[in-house]
Formats: sequence, structure tokens, C-alpha cells
Amino acid sequence: LIEENFLNRQLANAQVLAGKGQAERWTRILGPQAYRDLVQRIDLEFAQTGKTWYHPDEPVQVSLHVKNIDQLVVRIYELNTLNNYRDRLDPISASISLEGLVPNVEKRVDRKQPPGLRTTETIELPELQGRGVFLVDIIGGGTNVRTLIRKGRLLCTSQVFAAGHAIQVLDEDCTPLTKSSVWVNGQRFEANEQGF
Repeated sequence: LIEENFLNRQLANAQVLAGKGQAERWTRILGPQAYRDLVQRIDLEFAQTGKTWYHPDEPVQVSLHVKNIDQLVVRIYELNTLNNYRDRLDPISASISLEGLVPNVEKRVDRKQPPGLRTTETIELPELQGRGVFLVDIIGGGTNVRTLIRKGRLLCTSQVFAAGHAIQVLDEDCTPLTKSSVWVNGQRFEANEQGF
């Protein structure tokens, strides 16, 4: 069984964040301090429905849940994937250090909402063109969130022959890329005219 007071508090939280109902009612359920803390709390987080992989031709947008923030600063960094993979041998993550990096794009998004109201903001990112891996860093209200956006995808197939390995690089549509190369043990191998 679920305690009725717990359910009432959850309902009150949801209604306050949605800006619905009577403040006096929610204050009685939550208590004055908890109600005040909830209304004054700053929220900045990505919506769970957000994508992190896009086709190279697809427009990019990010959705955020935002509360008590009047301006968002959006910084976009195009990351050098070759150097990262070659030097670290690890996939790029959103926690990568940005020390010494200058964003490729920086823009501000002004927003005016009543205090305490949590809204979903969708930010279009037309600057993300073509293939690449981009880190999107969004700052507001003394906090920040980050996500990696991947545009395009590379896949590979590998076959073992008596003479060695044959590796073929494919794009996100499984089209062989004849002008590609792979790095193996610190050595670069260029594809031949068949893409191997």
C-alpha cells in the first residue's frame, strides 16, 4: 500500500511545478518551507526523450526542463574524434575536459516564465551541419548540463584471410566508404578502390 500523505505530496509537487492549483492548498500539504524551496529551486536538465544520434542531413534540437532561469547560454564544441580515439583509445563522453577549448558557437536564449513554473524548452541547433561529434554545453542559473550529439555514424566489417584482415568502413546507410582509413596499433591503413 502507498501512504496517502506520500501521494498528496507527489501531487502537490507536480502541480506546483506545472503552475496549477491554489498555492495555499499546496503549502498546507507540503509545509511552508518545503513549498518555498520547491518554488525557488533552479532546474536545468535534458528531457529524457532527447536524441543523441542524428543522420548527417537531419536538423538537430535539444529539449530541456527549465525552471527559474531567465537566460540560457548554449555553447557548441565540434570535437576532433580522430585525435581523441587515437590518443585515448576510448569513446568520447560528455564529461570530456573543455579546458583550453573555445566553443565553435555561443548563443543566448532569453526566456521569461513565472517563478516556480517548470517548462520544457526546445532549442534548435542549425549550426550542427554535416558529420561530426558535437558537445553541447548549456549554462543557466549557476548550473550547466551537457550532451554529446553525433551526426552520422561509421561502421566497419572485418574479414580474416590468410594474407591478413580486410576491413571495410560503412556509413550510417551501410554504404561502403572508399575514401576511408583505419588506425590499428598506431598505424594508419588507407582503403583501396573497393573500400577495403
